[in-house]
This record gives sequence, C-alpha cells and structure tokens, in this order.
Amino acid sequence: IKLLLFLCPKESDSAPRNVQTCSLSSNTVVIQWDPPKEPNGEVTGYKVHFKTLPNLPTTNWKTQNVDSGTLTTISDLTPQTIYTIRIQALTSRGFGPLSAPVQVETQEGVPSQPSNLLAKSISPTTVQLQWSHPEHLGESVIGYELYWNDTFTQKQDHHTIPAINSYTLSNLYPDTIYQIWVAAKSKHGEGAATPPVSVKTDQYLPDEPRNVKMEPVSSTSLQVQWNPPANKDKNWPIKGYQIHIQEKDQNNGLVGAPIRFHVSNEDVEAYNITGLKPDTTYAVQVAAVTRKGVGTRSHPRTAKTRGGGETVEW
Repeated sequence: IKLLLFLCPKESDSAPRNVQTCSLSSNTVVIQWDPPKEPNGEVTGYKVHFKTLPNLPTTNWKTQNVDSGTLTTISDLTPQTIYTIRIQALTSRGFGPLSAPVQVETQEGVPSQPSNLLAKSISPTTVQLQWSHPEHLGESVIGYELYWNDTFTQKQDHHTIPAINSYTLSNLYPDTIYQIWVAAKSKHGEGAATPPVSVKTDQYLPDEPRNVKMEPVSSTSLQVQWNPPANKDKNWPIKGYQIHIQEKDQNNGLVGAPIRFHVSNEDVEAYNITGLKPDTTYAVQVAAVTRKGVGTRSHPRTAKTRGGGETVEW
C-alpha cells in the first residue's frame, strides 16, 4: 500500500505594508508599498486588487499583477470615484494575505490618503489627534478636512484645518465614543480619507462639594456637613464621599498624616468624625467619589474639639 501525501502551498506569513496611493489624473492612480515583513519564501511578484465597492468578496475585485518592484500605476479608472486598494505578495508557496485596505479618489492632483491617525482623550471634552502627511501629495496640501461623529447624538461634524499633522478637537461630550477620520486636500479637491479611528472621552470628575461646614460634637468628635457638587448631574452617579481630616498645631501648621474616612452612601450629607483628641484643632476636606475616581477636594474648614474651651472657625 502506497501513501500519497499532498502538500498544499502555504501562504506568506504577512501582508505587504505601508501601502500608499496617489491620484495622478482623473483616471490613473499610482500605488507604492513595502514588502511583507515576514514572507514565506522569496517574494516573486504581487497582485494588486482594486474595486469601487469594497464590501464585495475580493474574488470579484479587479486585479493587476506586478512582476517586480513595489510600485505600479493603474489606468482606465472611472473619474471622480473612490477605489479601495489591497495587495498580495506571491512566493513559491502561493499568494499571501491581503494588505489592509486603503482608499484613493481619482481626481486631478488630489493628495493621497493620510496615514497613522492616532486619537487620545486628554480631558472629558477634548481629544488630541495626530497623523502622518500623505506620502504622495499630487499637489501641495493646503489643508485637511476633519470629520467626526459620536454615539450620543449620532450626528456627523466637520471642520477644515490648516496643513498641519496634529490637532486638538474640543467641545466634545464626556464619556462618549467618537469615530474620527481625516482627509488631505489640495487646490484640486479633497483626497481619500483615513479609516475611522475610535476614541472615548474621559468622564467628568466631580467638582468640590459645596457649603462644607464643621462644628464640635464632643471632646473627641466633630460633625462635618456638605452639599453635593454643582456638576453632579454631569457624572456617573456619585457613589459616596471621602473625608480627609488632619490635626493642626498652635502655629496653624498641619501635624502628621491626614486620616481618611469613606462614606459609601451618596445621599448622606453629614458625618460624625470620632476618636479625636480633646481641645484640638482639625482641618477637614470633603471630596465626591464616582466610578471614575475621586473628585476635587473642598477648601479646608477648621474646628476645635471641646475640652479646653470650645471654638468653631468657619
């Protein structure tokens, strides 16, 4: 009995990288890329896939073979049309995986797609953006078109910015996911946009509690009272409060480390601090707590426990 083993060709381990596109005219684009980082054998050529409807299976896309090199042009395209481009490397073991899709619009002299778009939330209402200029400019970039939408209003916004590669997007909603993309433009028009990136803005932390007051209850206890922060409704529900208390000496300096008490009920607006020293002055601060973290502490209030003469300072 003879056993016959059939070995199927193994695909290349990685796809072509850093695919860049540029519209040379209303019906011609140039495409450039870097070889796969980890090809499964020696690369002997490439196949460029292009289509105006990127949701179709790649078997239905048009293709162009490239025997050598990492640059090619595609002609006879439809003017004023956005094409999606993907590339495969060919080795002795077959075609490897497809590169990430990039888009290009057939226009006279428009810039190619910007790359490396990054978005980082730096506050509850602000996102910092950064990207790389198009590698193939076509014509000089005169600015960028910035687009974004959010999951709160489901509304798309748009802003024209100068020919820079970083921007701070402000006046956003806190704790909200945004989709952001950017396109370069020349005097001939706007090029293809980057793929959208997602970023979530930070949550607001609560402001300081209001109307904080202190009064002595006994020689070893003080009562602190407060009202919720003014921006309470902008946050996740307040989970409770933190109370920080610290002893003060005769020169009004702080003594030792502060002691922290946790109030786990959001509806509580008063707390008795016990276990204190008689006839001693203390400074107290209150902060609201949400799931995001601890908010701003209130301005210190001071009071003296009873014992050697009762004194209250507001």
